[in-house]
Amino acid sequence: MSATMIESYRVNLACSDYSGYRAVVILAGASGSAGTIEFHDDGDPLPAATEGGGGIDAHMPLSRLASVLDLLRNEGPIQYHMDRSGNVFLGTAYQEPVAEGE
Repeated sequence: MSATMIESYRVNLACSDYSGYRAVVILAGASGSAGTIEFHDDGDPLPAATEGGGGIDAHMPLSRLASVLDLLRNEGPIQYHMDRSGNVFLGTAYQEPVAEGE
């Protein structure tokens, strides 16, 4: 499955438990929505990731939110994709040099 290069993102924090998640990162690529990552309370069962017309919708424990935001703020280019087994990946698109001082 092909990867989507992430060009922008938005973060929403849930003020109540209405939606079933505590925070969501909404990802966008050049052609629009690339999907979402919903963050649930640590220890809660995570729904399986899905892929559809709006991109990939994945789920992570809330303790991973800071790491995801750090990656989006400080690295690039970033890609988002799901493999044939349903595993979702968000990460740098290319190798980076060691000790580049970030």
